Amino acid sequence: TVLMAAPLYAGVLARAEAIVQSKRGPSILQPYRDLAKLLRKGSAISEHASWVFRGAPFVAFACYLTVSAIVPIITNEPLPLAFLADLIGGAFVLALASFAISLAALDTASPLGGLGSSRTTWIGSLAEPALILVFFTVGVLSRSDNPYLENHAIAHSGAAYVLPTHVLGAVAFFMLVLAENGRIPVDNPAGTI
Repeated sequence: TVLMAAPLYAGVLARAEAIVQSKRGPSILQPYRDLAKLLRKGSAISEHASWVFRGAPFVAFACYLTVSAIVPIITNEPLPLAFLADLIGGAFVLALASFAISLAALDTASPLGGLGSSRTTWIGSLAEPALILVFFTVGVLSRSDNPYLENHAIAHSGAAYVLPTHVLGAVAFFMLVLAENGRIPVDNPAGTI
């Protein structure tokens, strides 16, 4: 579900952004067409790149799939692999994905790769402590660090949604989503220098 819905989410987000800017914008199905085009293309690998560069995308993809198999996103029922990790473990798996991608960018021996890696690491160093604080906030409300138990406790408690702890945690999480997706005005990864 996550693999199939992620491009649709990106398409809806791009379409909404275009509507806010009073533009027509791309179709919400455009990310699916882009993925199909990218999967047909060949690879362009620097002659200075090692096995680290070739393996990093597979490591990052496996990390993202692992987190989506552990953390209940769509359902309120426990996932088959939910017992393997708590939210802190999930954060470490996501940090491993970021580390692999940054290492791959440095492995190309290109100054632009180092610049992009440095920028991503800088934004991550600001965002990840806040993300851990959001995890602890949800953990305090649910009295657990297991994603299924947290989801179950919050979903079955209407009062939890209006607690100041939950509201401030939700605002912090929203700001993290903006920062991690490059939607803040001072950091636009789509722009050019």
